[in-house]
Amino acid sequence: MLGISVEEADKGLGIRFGDGSRAFTKGICLKLEVLIGKYTCTLDAWILDMGGLDLILGVAWLRTLGDVTRNWETMTMTFTSQDKDEELHGHDS
Repeated sequence: MLGISVEEADKGLGIRFGDGSRAFTKGICLKLEVLIGKYTCTLDAWILDMGGLDLILGVAWLRTLGDVTRNWETMTMTFTSQDKDEELHGHDS
């Protein structure tokens, strides 16, 4: 479909969502390039059945950002990546 390689992974690995439900991995995409606005990063992405969600960037990704400033009113977060200031914008869904 998308031409993305999916590797086998530990089928017992899972996450628990805020509502208490769980999802278990179906594989992993190594070195997946992700584009969010003008910001690009490369990460390992676990494949999970999450209903209508496309991607969850979790703590493993957040740790790579270092210092982050977020504004819940404007739904923005700013950080520096590769000596460049980045700002991501959220949206109501």
